[in-house]
Amino acid sequence: MDPPENESGYFSAVALIALLKMRESAARPLLGSVPVVASHEEAAALAEGQDTDERLDTSTMLLSPVRAESVGAGAR
Repeated sequence: MDPPENESGYFSAVALIALLKMRESAARPLLGSVPVVASHEEAAALAEGQDTDERLDTSTMLLSPVRAESVGAGAR
């Protein structure tokens, strides 16, 4: 059973407004999420440049800072 014609128009209008109002998140982590890496090398490179990378906003990530000295061989 198909919805009445006016309901289809209503949902189309809602979808159009949502598309116009939502920000694009391509090439950026979503608000509150952390970047994903596949290797220790990628993680090290990401950590080195995180303060200067304009695509990363570390203030929105739900992580506690960890001092580099406290990360030892057991963290591998």
